[in-house]
Amino acid sequence: MTVALALALLLTPPGFAQDPDEGNRALSESGPRPMSEPPWKVEPYWEPVSELRSLFPVQGSSFPVTVQLVGGVSGGLRYRYRDGPHWYGYSRLAGTITYSITHGGLGLDGRVGSFFGFDDDLFRVTTGPDFFINLYSGSDYTLPAYSGLGWDLRGTIKPLRELWVIANITPAWMITPLGSSTSRIADLGPFHEMEMGLSVFYFGQFHFQVGWLWTWKAYSATQVFMHGPVISVRM
Repeated sequence: MTVALALALLLTPPGFAQDPDEGNRALSESGPRPMSEPPWKVEPYWEPVSELRSLFPVQGSSFPVTVQLVGGVSGGLRYRYRDGPHWYGYSRLAGTITYSITHGGLGLDGRVGSFFGFDDDLFRVTTGPDFFINLYSGSDYTLPAYSGLGWDLRGTIKPLRELWVIANITPAWMITPLGSSTSRIADLGPFHEMEMGLSVFYFGQFHFQVGWLWTWKAYSATQVFMHGPVISVRM
């Protein structure tokens, strides 16, 4: 059961990878709005997702260190109110594939979310629901698909135009197991899952994001805590 739960940790992309940061930076440009322009700036976006991450189990767990490659695509609409207060939000439709280098497993993750908050020159806060469907199948273990609903809270500090610091916390609830053999995930406090992330994003010719991910999951009577570094590179 512990191994099956640890495999589930492969499925959820790091929370800090969900924000379309490069486009957000463009939308954050402040200044007086010309009267000929509408108060809301709305634009579509899409971006590839590419990540390398490692997860270390809590001491005493039988599951070894896991190294994964994550690839996929994310897109949607983002919008910002030009006048103060600078309301800001974005929708996101994303799909990723996770490959476990150390275990040869393959996972799929699909997400639909909508997030809203406010944005300023130095900071941004957004929150909103995130619906997801996960599944994973490895050479030794299989985790049937299940769906869930997360609630993402994200804060960004922008000390420099080229450098942002992003933190998030995302509790989640399981909605329904899609595989008939999947057991109901037990509560982790009031939640079935909890994820926290802290990262630094650098904007240059290539955009680098480096951070640390903490993930809690509860499966039946067993609870597992894993954490580890995540590196993301974007063109």
